Amino acid sequence: YKDNMLPNTLAFVDASFSMVGVADGRTIDYELPLNLVGPSTDKVDGDITIQVEVDVAASTAVEGTHFSLESSSFTLTAAKGYRDKLPITMLTDGIVTPLAEDPVLVLKIASATSSDKVVASGKALTISMLYLCPSDLAGTYDVTLDYYRGGFVGTYTFTDVVRETGDGQYRTSEAGHWSAAALGGTPGYSF
Repeated sequence: YKDNMLPNTLAFVDASFSMVGVADGRTIDYELPLNLVGPSTDKVDGDITIQVEVDVAASTAVEGTHFSLESSSFTLTAAKGYRDKLPITMLTDGIVTPLAEDPVLVLKIASATSSDKVVASGKALTISMLYLCPSDLAGTYDVTLDYYRGGFVGTYTFTDVVRETGDGQYRTSEAGHWSAAALGGTPGYSF
């Protein structure tokens, strides 16, 4: 080791990650955090070039069908504190949901090259690729609600507005017969 320096490890920040997207033909960009950890990271200088590879035997996700990597080579710099994010794209074109099984992508850092002692961690990043069915639930709804407290109490009729807050995520403007004062906070619920 250079100057009796113990090796530093280059690794994905997380051991697992989920990529989620509606299967509607779009591409969805994600970033996978990487960083350098170890006993002497303050002594490392110069760029670190890494090679990322797909563990084909452990993966069910297929490059070009479920995902694409901009590049398998990536450089971490001292200017960014040897922390950066590897870009990856989730592909949804041609995916018909629901899938019988979610594709899994396993990435590993094959090598880390630097002027100082830096090694690849050897730990893999397991990515679950969750494809959502397209949904279009946003809109205005006329709702009739029967409610019970030990027995039938009554019927409450109201208009509810459902807003899309994200892919496959929605929020109502009402929470049944409960008033904002009874609930506290913002009326509605997310689903």
